[in-house]
Amino acid sequence: MSTINADDTDSHYVYSSGWTVQNAPQEYGGGTHCTSTDGASVKLNFRGKYIVIYATIPTATSPADTARIDFDLDNGARAGTLSQRAFPAPIWGHPIYESSGLPETDHTLTLTFVNRPDTTPFCFDRVEISADIGSSYVPVLLDPTPALSPRELESVQIERREVFPDLAPPAQTIEVKEFKAASLPPAYTAQDVQAAALAGGAVGGFAAACLMLFFIWIFKKTRKTSGDLKI
Repeated sequence: MSTINADDTDSHYVYSSGWTVQNAPQEYGGGTHCTSTDGASVKLNFRGKYIVIYATIPTATSPADTARIDFDLDNGARAGTLSQRAFPAPIWGHPIYESSGLPETDHTLTLTFVNRPDTTPFCFDRVEISADIGSSYVPVLLDPTPALSPRELESVQIERREVFPDLAPPAQTIEVKEFKAASLPPAYTAQDVQAAALAGGAVGGFAAACLMLFFIWIFKKTRKTSGDLKI
């Protein structure tokens, strides 16, 4: 199995403020990074299949004393709080976490100290990173991820849009048809329809009356010409 060890002093670690270096010959590499500051953290980027975290548990001042540390792998993909009860004598190089098989990709480990009642200082010693025997996938320590300035972040976003143009939403073309008023049929209201019906009825009645008067005039003229019929 291919294995590498990253001591607490390795340059690939990124420590926050709140840590001190404690030297002891029993430690891996002769020392550890210790903290009792709530929220103090250390981060490591790496490539590997398995990881083991080693720490030194300091001497206890009471039977309830516990060393606590929050760990996070890959932004919450694996996370939790590691707790180890302290003893009257220190525990050197104690494995507080061992992962199962990780995806064969790059990973980020973050350890953050948790200050609670009866919490003893946490002393970080090293991590062990390994891969399967015979695998071409080998463990590697990766450089820390640099923090980007707002201008650099904007530049990266612009470059990403240029490299991956399909990430932008597709432009939608909407066809707009313009109608002219002259081509539209006239709009009629209910009042217009009722008025038209009344007007049509009036015109029809007037025509019928005129036709009746015409026939009466013809009939009278015929009788006047032919004379009265007598029996």
